[in-house]
Amino acid sequence: GPLHVSAGSAVYAYGSNYPVHGSSASYLVDVMFQAAAAPLTVISRTPVSGASDQSVSAAVKATFSTSLASGYTVVVKNGATVLAGTAVLSTDGKTLTFTPAAPLPAGATISVVLGQLISTQGATLADVSWQFSTADGSATPSNYSMFGALVPDTASNTDDSAAIELGVAFTPSVAGSVTAIRFFKGAGNTGAHTGSIWNAAGVRLATVAFTGETASGWQSATLTTPLQLTAGTTYTVSYFAPNGNYSSTSAFFATPFSHGPLSVDAGSNGRYFYGSSGGMPSNSWNATNYFVDLVFTVPTTP
Repeated sequence: GPLHVSAGSAVYAYGSNYPVHGSSASYLVDVMFQAAAAPLTVISRTPVSGASDQSVSAAVKATFSTSLASGYTVVVKNGATVLAGTAVLSTDGKTLTFTPAAPLPAGATISVVLGQLISTQGATLADVSWQFSTADGSATPSNYSMFGALVPDTASNTDDSAAIELGVAFTPSVAGSVTAIRFFKGAGNTGAHTGSIWNAAGVRLATVAFTGETASGWQSATLTTPLQLTAGTTYTVSYFAPNGNYSSTSAFFATPFSHGPLSVDAGSNGRYFYGSSGGMPSNSWNATNYFVDLVFTVPTTP
């Protein structure tokens, strides 16, 4: 277990003195040791706190650092009205998912409170609560991007001209399809660019070449066949910059980010990978946003 004895570390002393004489023998002296419980923390929430324009079929879930014990409570409300539904814990005990009995109300502020949170090791966590809002059903757009018309702080990192793949890991809260990949281009970001979608295992699910690019600004390439994505599953969208000089905003993902059904976790996001042929970007530095995006299409809410 967590207890270790170095070689030759047995000790003894005659009389009632503190044992200081070394030996490689074992005198079968032992302790009963109870390890402290690992702390229980929240790793992620879906939709993220403060998210807007969420689909009425959005998944409501929280992921924890260690397995939950039974006895937890889940309360989901629209104002003072408690919404009926079922809370289920994942097989590993770390993800708690609430499935409403009916679609969430449109144009509403939804509050979530998780209580009685205790790990299987006995660690406790104060109630976890957050809010998000659903889209107005009469005006829900069918196409979403994460960053829209946002622009980076640095258009071109001119001190880095190495070939690099840049991206961001994101999670859709509803099922839908990727119809295009986008990235922001600075004037120094030259060469042939390709966009890709990857699953969490590093498998490339779709790729597209960018053509007819402008000298700078947002670029977009339409997939020949839309790629279907599963709600609640994490993917990475990326593009390959053969001559570097990519765009960036440092610490953009120091806090979670979301727009519509697309959410991005804070911390080790965005992603990059150096290599002459690109590849799945898995490295991260300073929660930097490299302004890689997509067009995500979901059925229009009636």
